[in-house]
Amino acid sequence: MLILIIALFALAFTGFLYPYNRGTLLTSLVIVYTLTSVVAGYTSASFHSHFEGTKQRRSVRLAGILYTVPFFITVSVLNTVAITYGATAALPFGTIVIIILIYTLLNIPFLMLGGVLGNRFGLSEFQPPSAIKRNPREIPTQNWYRRKLYQMFLGGLVPFSAVALEWHQLYATLWGFKIYTSPGIMLFSFIVLILLSASVGVILTYIQLSGEDHEWWWRSFLCGGFAAMFMYGYGVLFYLRSDMTGFLQLSFYLGYTALFCYALFLVLGTISFLASWMFIRHIYRSVKLE
Repeated sequence: MLILIIALFALAFTGFLYPYNRGTLLTSLVIVYTLTSVVAGYTSASFHSHFEGTKQRRSVRLAGILYTVPFFITVSVLNTVAITYGATAALPFGTIVIIILIYTLLNIPFLMLGGVLGNRFGLSEFQPPSAIKRNPREIPTQNWYRRKLYQMFLGGLVPFSAVALEWHQLYATLWGFKIYTSPGIMLFSFIVLILLSASVGVILTYIQLSGEDHEWWWRSFLCGGFAAMFMYGYGVLFYLRSDMTGFLQLSFYLGYTALFCYALFLVLGTISFLASWMFIRHIYRSVKLE
């Protein structure tokens, strides 16, 4: 998904995507998502094999359904609501068939191809940078600022506060009457969001490890992805302050905003985890040298 976002920015800068044609944007999303399925399969299988895992196929399947299954369920419900109201926003039957065929005939084979490539040519076997113990150490009682909920709140608040103004402009473009014509500013804000998510993730992981809490894997992911929860909360506030009314508009707004924020949750959480992972390998390699 990160590569998908970068590809959309590249298409916008080359002039292929322009704000007055949203159909081209949706078509590009489907095509680029299908092509990047190779990357999803490769990274999941490669990272799983890095730790001598034996369930690479399960890992690749999870990479394929982690976003698409919630996406199809949400879109199906929203499409049913639109058909009930007789709205033109309902997807035609032919479009639904085409999307299903693209996913079945292209997305899944590309995902499997990436999994095979990741299993054969991915990361080598993991070598710990320093000595490790066979049994995990007991985690002592943590101070309040080292607890999970507080770190998740802080890990989401800091990146979101830096892009809140740009996020308002994005909501106004997607659901309001404004036309966004400055992809450069949006790209700069996205880069700032990535850098802050990685930096805050590393800092919070270091604070956690300094308290002898070694269970940092999922917490680093949640701390980075929690910024998307703030984005969704701001979306609810934007709806309350807008002129949108009725169940149809409410369901479409909350549903598609949830899908958008969920995608960012996965992207930012992964960035935070990978930054923490590289940081920990670096500091423990330094411990070994000392």
